[in-house]
Amino acid sequence: YMTTGSNAYILLSGPHLNEVDLTKIKNSIVISCSRTILALNKIDNSNDIYYACGDLSTVNDVLPWVQQLPDEKVYLATATDITNFHGYKVRVMPKRLKDISEISMDMIDQDVMPWSYGTVNDVAFPLCMKLRVKNAFLIGCNHDNQGQFFNSKFKSIGDDIIDGVRDAMSFTFKLYKEFFESNGMKIYNTCMDTKETVFDKMEFEESLEVQ
Repeated sequence: YMTTGSNAYILLSGPHLNEVDLTKIKNSIVISCSRTILALNKIDNSNDIYYACGDLSTVNDVLPWVQQLPDEKVYLATATDITNFHGYKVRVMPKRLKDISEISMDMIDQDVMPWSYGTVNDVAFPLCMKLRVKNAFLIGCNHDNQGQFFNSKFKSIGDDIIDGVRDAMSFTFKLYKEFFESNGMKIYNTCMDTKETVFDKMEFEESLEVQ
């Protein structure tokens, strides 16, 4: 993979993904989470492209797109006990991530990992650590329940539990932020109109200039 210290773009499913010109991303790592693989044809071939997902039913829904990537670029995890899915290795997540001591740079190479909320926490951040990313930029991290980029009415969770899930995700965001920064890495959210409050913000256009 690319040299240590490259930039990574993590694509999340919020409507913000539609507001960004993904074709401008060049010579970077791109980690496509869950259903954002549906935007694969917008990603320039100069990028090192990975797929990350912590939910196997979602993988099933988008399998033809996932299969366009080489097998070694596909990183899956599950809260069930399935260790192989359509020929891909699956990391099992039996226990909730509770504190920073459970996070390690090579955790994605283990068979068992801690579970949190959302593919970005479960798979994308650990993948960034393995790849020794310098800066990770989140796109589509609206952090609300107002539809997703491919369908303005699609909701992955109920409105009645969104606040609890958001709190649980933010708890994990704080742990990863602390771990990243203690290892000289940084996470930015390029969505300005977001309910996410943990990460520093940087406009997408500005992120393209970061060396």
